[in-house]
Amino acid sequence: MKWSTLIVFSLLVIGMVFSEAPISKVLAGTLNESRLEPGDKEEIQKEFNEMLNDYREDHNGQIVMTELWPKVQEVVGNLYDREIIQKEEVFTFKTRYEEIQAKVHLSDDDREKAIQALVTRTLDDIGATPLQCTDSGKVCNEWNRCCTKGAVCVEEPSRGAKFIAGSCAKEGKTCGKNSDCCSKECFEDPKTKKKTCESIKRCVIPIALNKSCFTVPVCKKGSCQAFNNNTNGIGECRGAETKCRKNSECCSNLCDGKKCSPNYICKDCATIGQRPTRKKCCEGLTPQKDRKGRSICAPDAPPLILGPFSDLGGSGFLKKFIAVGVSLLISPVEAQTTEAQAQANCGNGFMSAWCKANVKNQVDQAALTNDKGTQKAVDTINKNAEDYEAGANFKPALDPSINYNQKLSGAVPTMNFAASDWVTCDINFRNDYYRELARKDLLKVEIALLSFEYMALGTGTVDYWTNKAGDSKGKYSVHARAAEVAK
Repeated sequence: MKWSTLIVFSLLVIGMVFSEAPISKVLAGTLNESRLEPGDKEEIQKEFNEMLNDYREDHNGQIVMTELWPKVQEVVGNLYDREIIQKEEVFTFKTRYEEIQAKVHLSDDDREKAIQALVTRTLDDIGATPLQCTDSGKVCNEWNRCCTKGAVCVEEPSRGAKFIAGSCAKEGKTCGKNSDCCSKECFEDPKTKKKTCESIKRCVIPIALNKSCFTVPVCKKGSCQAFNNNTNGIGECRGAETKCRKNSECCSNLCDGKKCSPNYICKDCATIGQRPTRKKCCEGLTPQKDRKGRSICAPDAPPLILGPFSDLGGSGFLKKFIAVGVSLLISPVEAQTTEAQAQANCGNGFMSAWCKANVKNQVDQAALTNDKGTQKAVDTINKNAEDYEAGANFKPALDPSINYNQKLSGAVPTMNFAASDWVTCDINFRNDYYRELARKDLLKVEIALLSFEYMALGTGTVDYWTNKAGDSKGKYSVHARAAEVAK
């Protein structure tokens, strides 16, 4: 009989506990969790006292409240970062501090005692208020980063934002007090004195690796980055807002509503400029050597757009480079030459660089026999080749509509095909090449790249620019075939 009575009583007690608070908070163990650990109060009081003593020593024993406030604010800010004090309590502390400041009749010793009493009162209030962290999915501005177990507090991205329903003001809107804002945070600019609502922070569960982080920009491992498999920017895949039928057609690997959409996934890889020491390079990036021989991640290059200039060691490699460099300067009209014209060019003009067996002669001949622009280009290459860093000449052609929050994912490359600046030595042959071919559709660009690759495997200009021996129509030259297919 006694045991049954005890069991019934226990069940009643448990039922009362669960009826007083949300189940999630009870299970998370946050209902009656104190914000102050044993010894915290004494440690914080000691920190304040030491700060006050140092200040008075530096100011001949005096206390100027306006000058002291930045130091007090620093200590209080540290408590806020440690999630010991919340925003409303910070505002209350500041109000009470200003009340002490208004009492001009107080001596310096009395001011010090009043500040110490304020600190003690604040800590007592904190100790008497249990920590109740925010559940996943709810706004967490007020309690900073305090979320229930498994969740973290992050700034809500503008894309897919879960704005609070009602009449509250969104981020950037004018406000008078904290309660006016959806984020419960009304910030006053110290210079303009204008008050605007801060961005919303929300408790979220971190996303697993390789999963979409489009609306939740926090990952269990790695970081949330824009996904892009458009490695060369020459039309291998489709950019944002273009029509699509399946994910694989899009550079973002996301075909939503028959249109390519921006996509963000959790990735644990090395981004542009980082060294792939313990991580692989992210998609679209490959390890390349800098001038010191160290590997860094840089965008993939088209078939004949070479890597770092410091790697130009072998004659075959440099020969390819010269071939591409000269190709960039040749217009489609100039390319329609005959066999005889090509042979003539070998003896005169910049095409002669292609016909020389010795690599040094190739460079010298190109510099001496061509116009000023090409001569300057070759001189610049020879002079500054070893100073070019890996990846400096390559920028992936991401669709400009992919504009991810850089605070969360780092800088994301955007479409930029600026021409080389030979005065400042800002050289980018890939951009020069693209700008020359961009007058045509991307199919022609892609075909031209494949044709260039074919040419590099041959013996010289005849393979690409000129007609095949015995043919007078130009039908069998690589350039002619490419132009015909691209019509």
